[in-house]
Amino acid sequence: MKRILLIALFVPLVLPTFATTKPAPEITYTTEGLWNASTGHANWINILNAYHEIGLWKNGTLDIDLLAVNNLRDAQGKGGTADNLHIFSAIEDESVALSLFEFGLTQRFDASTLSFGVRNVNKDYFGSPWNSVFTSSVGGLFPSLSDSFPISDSPMSAMCLHSEITLFRRLVWKSSLYNGVASNRWDEVFNIRPKRDGIFSITEFTYTGKEGTYVGRYQLGAAFGDTPLPEAQRSPQEPNKKHKRESVWTLVEQPLYIAPDGRQLTLLLHGGWAPKSECELYGAVGVLWQGLLSEKDYIGLLYDRSLYTTGYETEIELTYAYPTSFGTVQPALHRVYTHTSAHTIAMAKVIFEF
Repeated sequence: MKRILLIALFVPLVLPTFATTKPAPEITYTTEGLWNASTGHANWINILNAYHEIGLWKNGTLDIDLLAVNNLRDAQGKGGTADNLHIFSAIEDESVALSLFEFGLTQRFDASTLSFGVRNVNKDYFGSPWNSVFTSSVGGLFPSLSDSFPISDSPMSAMCLHSEITLFRRLVWKSSLYNGVASNRWDEVFNIRPKRDGIFSITEFTYTGKEGTYVGRYQLGAAFGDTPLPEAQRSPQEPNKKHKRESVWTLVEQPLYIAPDGRQLTLLLHGGWAPKSECELYGAVGVLWQGLLSEKDYIGLLYDRSLYTTGYETEIELTYAYPTSFGTVQPALHRVYTHTSAHTIAMAKVIFEF
């Protein structure tokens, strides 16, 4: 394992001397402040992300993505901003000094792409343009997946074989096979141990209409996991006992109105089903308007509901995203209900891109 870590650190320094590379890494810094008006709890989260693509041969690259997270409440051992069932904010992750978000080889062909190495599901799934505007965690992975599988969600990653194939002009098929247990530790993230960790597989079909038309973006996906039981449920006699779980989901971004100047009203629908899992059923509906105060700003309203084996959670989000020359400024207001509590949470996010 030490040899793998040395290679991971050494290769990026050596390859630029004989390979075509991008001029500089793409760096994104995100800072987010949260205040729970119902409890008085506040939090401050900072994320630094650096991505670099190094050319190795024709259409072949080495992709490196590093991630550092500072979550003030997590670092102090105080938990999240709200005691809801699902993690509240899309970026309210556990603190980590430096994790390997991606490190692998990618080969591009005429109508397909093949990648192998350390990877994170956020890299390839659930990052659709309109859905990713929202700040709550359901704007990323759906609860029916993130709360039911030991998935390689940010800031954790796992070894993965990923492929993308353009079946027709606007229809794309994605498929990924992961080591069944993810980690944010450098000495674990390179593991390939299907006997001990099991496997996690995910696949998705996406059809995207032509920009400026009333044909939107439509996704249908499925996931399967044969992974270890949660640590609290393991027995000393069967420490590596696994359980099988399945899930299906869909996501729709449907234009409702397109103005002559490009402003647009879009309907957002998504939902997921994971039988015999922690979160068995999930659904959301939202609307977004692009072009309120500027050409590229967004205002959106989202309603989502998750049904758990232990209860339910309902969330309403109102958000506004304003692009600037340095990045995006985004305030948001959330109302979260569970079977035991209710929270009103205000937040402000700023994303700097370099």
